[in-house]
Amino acid sequence: MHDFPVVVNNQVKATIRYYQKNKRVAIAQAFVRARRYIGMMRAVFRETGLPEELVNLAFVESDVNPRATSHANAAGIWQFIPATAERYGMRTNAWLDERRDPEKSTRAAAGYLKYLYGRFRSWPLALAAYNAGEATVQDAIKRQRTRDYWRLRLPKETRRFVPSFMAMTLIARDPKRYEFSPPPEEPYDTERLHIAEPTEIRLIAEAAGTSVRHLRELNPELVGSATPPDRPAYALRIPRRVQWISHKVQSG
Repeated sequence: MHDFPVVVNNQVKATIRYYQKNKRVAIAQAFVRARRYIGMMRAVFRETGLPEELVNLAFVESDVNPRATSHANAAGIWQFIPATAERYGMRTNAWLDERRDPEKSTRAAAGYLKYLYGRFRSWPLALAAYNAGEATVQDAIKRQRTRDYWRLRLPKETRRFVPSFMAMTLIARDPKRYEFSPPPEEPYDTERLHIAEPTEIRLIAEAAGTSVRHLRELNPELVGSATPPDRPAYALRIPRRVQWISHKVQSG
């Protein structure tokens, strides 16, 4: 579904060429990671009343990597800084970083993008504000007396950000044209297990007959060695063996 008003200009074309030449491997790896999340992400944007193609912003932000962290301490697929994460109800502490939760952070990103579009009434400006901050974009508009993103003088990273999103959206629409081969979507087959009290991830993995690595892949928001002690009945994503695991964990 092509539902985003993409601009195709020289900047966007140049970015596509750069991606083809210099980021081919990174984008191919991002497509592999995205197969787990892209269906969920599209559904969230659709439910929020936003263009589904906004999912392509995740490629630009993090290469669709829940474990990505920037030099500015932005984290997760959608690269939230701590202050914005708190604003959208995501917790960060020694046990939990919900910016890395694929679904929770996608819902937060959808909420933030909807707010930004409502404020700026322009997708290029909303995307620029997502990258640089609302105040930076608003100040640039006020000083330069234009609301045309393509004419605004913005920080270098932000000037590249919107063309990068446009380029990635064009690639995602027709990957074969640009010599990419995304794998079929393959979401994790999981259910939720409510852990009644703090439990080491190692013990849960043993009871589930899976590895700690796989359990962390399913729950990238868990940054400590156990489920959060301040969150009773923590809803953990597990492979589809809920009854068996519940019995094993409870019985020791």
